[in-house]
Amino acid sequence: MYTTKTKVLIAVFILFFLVVSILSAVYANSADSDFINVQFVVMLSAIIVLSVICVLISVDLKKTIKKINKEHSEKERMGTELNVAAEIQTSMLPCNFPPFPNRKEIDIYALMNPAKDVGGDFYDFYFLDKNNFTVVIADVSGKGIPAALFMVVTKTLIKNCSLCKTPKAVMESVNRKLCEGNETAMFVTVFIGFYNIPTGRLVYINAGHNPPLVKKRKGQFEFLMSKPSLILGFMDNAVYDEHEIILEKGDTLLMYTDGVTEAMNKTKEMFSEQRLLDAVNLPENKDSKQLILTLKNHVDNFTDGAEQTDDVTMLALRICEEAEITKEAKAENLEEVIAFIYRELERTDYAKDKKSEIATAVEEIFINISTYAYDQDIGNVKISINTDFDTIIRFEDSGKAYNPLEHPQPDLEKSINDRQIGGLGIFLVKSLMDNVEYKREKNKNILTIIKNRP
Repeated sequence: MYTTKTKVLIAVFILFFLVVSILSAVYANSADSDFINVQFVVMLSAIIVLSVICVLISVDLKKTIKKINKEHSEKERMGTELNVAAEIQTSMLPCNFPPFPNRKEIDIYALMNPAKDVGGDFYDFYFLDKNNFTVVIADVSGKGIPAALFMVVTKTLIKNCSLCKTPKAVMESVNRKLCEGNETAMFVTVFIGFYNIPTGRLVYINAGHNPPLVKKRKGQFEFLMSKPSLILGFMDNAVYDEHEIILEKGDTLLMYTDGVTEAMNKTKEMFSEQRLLDAVNLPENKDSKQLILTLKNHVDNFTDGAEQTDDVTMLALRICEEAEITKEAKAENLEEVIAFIYRELERTDYAKDKKSEIATAVEEIFINISTYAYDQDIGNVKISINTDFDTIIRFEDSGKAYNPLEHPQPDLEKSINDRQIGGLGIFLVKSLMDNVEYKREKNKNILTIIKNRP
């Protein structure tokens, strides 16, 4: 804290003090004037040295405070820059859910929590075309800014190379590029899958990553075991082998990084693969978002405030079950529509009266569309139903714009003669269902009704 000059002067002052003390002790009873003069000079010199020391200490203190303030400002600047870097990194990951509201075939959710301000994990997903969907999760070696930079490069290369059309071509191309000039010997583990929606075929490569979990519609989550390929960035001539499975409607794919299974509590015990299985197989995991949030909550409860040592990243892809029927908006088609609804409801665990309530709501809406949507013209109505968890039924017609939810609620206390005409049908539907939504999109009326599972 003090300079060398200040330390020397302090030592001199101490020496003066010792000399005066010794002389005073030796000549305590002496009246010798020479001694008194010498003692006076020594004391005066000591006072002068002490004054100089105080000045130097003050100067040193000011310099120290200035240095501390400068270091504090530098830390604040670095903290601000790291926050900006973290925001940039986060913005590079898909974070708006649902990401494809017009694509009803898939249900996807993901999150990434870095161990530091910026991390080396990442996930990504995107459509290659209308029928092919890509999912990626990766874990870069190391932590902090170097890992984050390598993560950005890897993510960009993978997405840019995805037009290669096969996971094998993507991985081998990206690996060669990462090996070029990789003097820091960084590497990345990756799981990538190309999912073909019409066929349900998932072609994937596991480049040294944790094995994902797969749940069949009526089964439990199990590890998707396959021979892993080499990590990316290690050997430029590495060969990457493809594997494939079929993901049918109702199936779920869960991808994660080792920050999940290796998360440690305060006693250094790991979360483990078994706890992972226990958490994801709980019955409350109804959709991808609920699955991810449940797993994250179990990890947080297990670690119980212990310092996070690795990035935690998860991605869940569920293949939605949605059946549909398109019929002319005519009353005589009602019987076929209701039969379609009951057929789909057989796959659920609703009680008989709840199924009847759903069918009644469908009947009311279909008759309403048949009567009012097209005036004198004949048009179609498309009805789609998803019974994965809650039952979601969507009606689409190209008739004139009409939002039934804007119709005032009927006053049931008035007599039929005094009551305003209309509104009873949608009132009945709203009373039977848990949620009713309407929107006008691309010149279509879209009415959605939802019945929660018991």
